[in-house]
Amino acid sequence: MNSNRSATIFFSKNWEKFVDVFSLASLGVFAYLLTYKAGSMGFFPFDQSISFDGGFRVYSGQVPFRDFVSPFPPMNYVLQALSFKVFGVNYRCYIMTAAIQNVLATTLSVLILRRLFPVARLLSCWGGLITAAWFYAPFGTPNFEQTGFLFLLLGLYFWISSVLAPSIHKFWVSQIFCGVCLFLACLSKQNVGAIGLLLFAGLSGVVLVPDLKRMLRSWGWMSLGFFVSCGLFLAWLFIVSDPAKFIRYGIEIPLELGSARLGDHSGFRLLENLTQGFWPVSTDVTMQSPLISEVPLAARLIFLIIYGTCWLRLCSRFQNINIRLAAVLGIALIHFQYLFIGMTSNTYLNAFGFSGIIFGIGLGLLNGVEGLGKFTALVKKPALAGLIVSGLIVFLWGAIISLRREV
Repeated sequence: MNSNRSATIFFSKNWEKFVDVFSLASLGVFAYLLTYKAGSMGFFPFDQSISFDGGFRVYSGQVPFRDFVSPFPPMNYVLQALSFKVFGVNYRCYIMTAAIQNVLATTLSVLILRRLFPVARLLSCWGGLITAAWFYAPFGTPNFEQTGFLFLLLGLYFWISSVLAPSIHKFWVSQIFCGVCLFLACLSKQNVGAIGLLLFAGLSGVVLVPDLKRMLRSWGWMSLGFFVSCGLFLAWLFIVSDPAKFIRYGIEIPLELGSARLGDHSGFRLLENLTQGFWPVSTDVTMQSPLISEVPLAARLIFLIIYGTCWLRLCSRFQNINIRLAAVLGIALIHFQYLFIGMTSNTYLNAFGFSGIIFGIGLGLLNGVEGLGKFTALVKKPALAGLIVSGLIVFLWGAIISLRREV
């Protein structure tokens, strides 16, 4: 009898592992194929040739900011050059680079959601599916912002792992790697790295504030990883490249462009963009970002529901470190996407790469709502159903945009 029961448990666990591995593999294949298909549909030379040209120049032995200049940092070019080295110099390889990065982003989204909600494996796959449709697929080819987002995702994974780490050794190692990822995000796209610095500094400040020493250690170890990476880059800049050209083309010109986009009231504009996506219209129409205005009202309402759920859980007495961490991260990522939309001149669709994690957090927190009153219990199931349906709609929206090549 015990033998039969043990065999049943054994096969049950192995079947669960098989289903899990199969689901993850299917997600990876879907993320790759959707991006590859989108990248194969037409070519926009103004934007899509930049990474190809820069990557080929680095592949050919040219040094960024010494042999050629660019308003973009060199990381995207270096990654594309490595891809050319492995797969050859052709357009197929160019699309493959974006497709592989989409697979990595999808995988990181799943891993992040599993760290936040360890037992909710289906939830993590659901979030990964939305990420696969939105992170890289709408663009189809290597893009500076998406590369920066990828390093931020990797940094988020290290940061979450450090906060949940049982030992001080794992804490500081993960925090250092997080700082390295932040600098690599800055080397991918300046505005992504700048907002990323605010994101991670804020996350450590809010989540770890009950333990002041741990919060200061977090900032310290992250800063160490960031500035050591910065020092290595500066050494390369002075020894191999040209620091004067980098300052002019990699810092001054992007700052001038960014200031022009924000206008004369840049400080007010940044603060406004943090919350502007929550309202149908701006309180000051003359300051309203046209990109944020284009975000469909239905999408903004969905994010607002998730935003409210995060605050509900954050203010609840029934929470542990995972719940507090997930709630703060959900709030931060929603603000992040609206702030980024206000700082870019590209389509607002460019900012939705974190939607899978946001939806996963919303579903995970809503599913765990307990002991918060009769009204909450009454609306819990309809809200869960609505969030699942809206997530499916957002996934289909991203897939259709990718297949129609609307970006």
